[in-house]
Amino acid sequence: MESRLAEISAANDAAAKALKEAGTTKLPNLYALKTEYKKLDAEILTPPRPAFSRRLPF
Repeated sequence: MESRLAEISAANDAAAKALKEAGTTKLPNLYALKTEYKKLDAEILTPPRPAFSRRLPF
């Protein structure tokens, strides 16, 4: 159990160091990201409508 906590602590320290080196001061809002991803996913999965009618003129 203690070794697992030490692993998690080391991983957290490494992540904090990487974020600091990258100049990250504030993490993004998770709810806003999820909302944006859902919107983009819907746009990608919904095929675009054709700009012209596919009906034949007769």
